Amino acid sequence: MRQMDYQRLLPVFRQYRIFWSVCAFCLLLNLLFYLIGVRGQDAEVAELRNIYLELRTGGKEQSGGDNILEQFLRAKADLQVFRSMLPEEKASEDISLELNRLLTRGGLDAMPVTLKPEGIVDLLMIRYTAEIRVEGAYSRLKQLLADIQNAPRLFCIEDLVLSGQIAGGGPVEMTLHIATYFRGSSQAADQQ
Repeated sequence: MRQMDYQRLLPVFRQYRIFWSVCAFCLLLNLLFYLIGVRGQDAEVAELRNIYLELRTGGKEQSGGDNILEQFLRAKADLQVFRSMLPEEKASEDISLELNRLLTRGGLDAMPVTLKPEGIVDLLMIRYTAEIRVEGAYSRLKQLLADIQNAPRLFCIEDLVLSGQIAGGGPVEMTLHIATYFRGSSQAADQQ
């Protein structure tokens, strides 16, 4: 019986040999794709999974009690380094002169700038603020802002208000609140 079944199937295979050849070719292509494409990426997927797990567990470890203290101490050390880079408080007059030079260099109509102390903040940094009211062409005001941002000293622009006709080309009035920080002394902290 088995020979008879084989005898019957042989002509069917011969008659549809193109179909069976295409099927065998597709099966072979699938095997090659699996071996080259999928199995070749297994190592990369495993490596990426390990990296992900390290990052994920690293984030959990950082929220632990000891690591919070380490982060706090690192942040405190960074602030102390930043504080050491700040100028001393006696340089406040120089910085006021520098701001006034920036104003006059742009040819803007403004009152002279004086920095006012606002007190000691964390880690003995003294905060000085100033309010600048300037009137002039919009392009000159933009240049003034760029000069302040590019100044070698640290200036924080805290508030900026423009009023007037920017599009019309007329004079624009700008009110600018800036702050800067100085390194305080431990004697100043004792007085407060």
